[in-house]
Amino acid sequence: MDIIIRNIGKEYVKAIDEKAKALHMSRNEFLNRYLIGYAHHREALGREDRLEKFLNETQQQMLAFTMLMDMMTDTLRELSGLDDDES
Repeated sequence: MDIIIRNIGKEYVKAIDEKAKALHMSRNEFLNRYLIGYAHHREALGREDRLEKFLNETQQQMLAFTMLMDMMTDTLRELSGLDDDES
């Protein structure tokens, strides 16, 4: 697929050409790799955001389960007649 970009300053085209030359690439190859890398980077950021959300939700669930277990432990102690000094 072709992409046409217009109205880029000569100084920017020159900078792109210099970078491509330093990497022994054509301008087209340099821009192709750069754009593909950018697309992959954006995709990775999306995965990172989803993972962070999942980890936060998991942490909240673990905290809720810990609180529930503490409540259950206290209830069992009360029912069995144990108090904190005996544990």
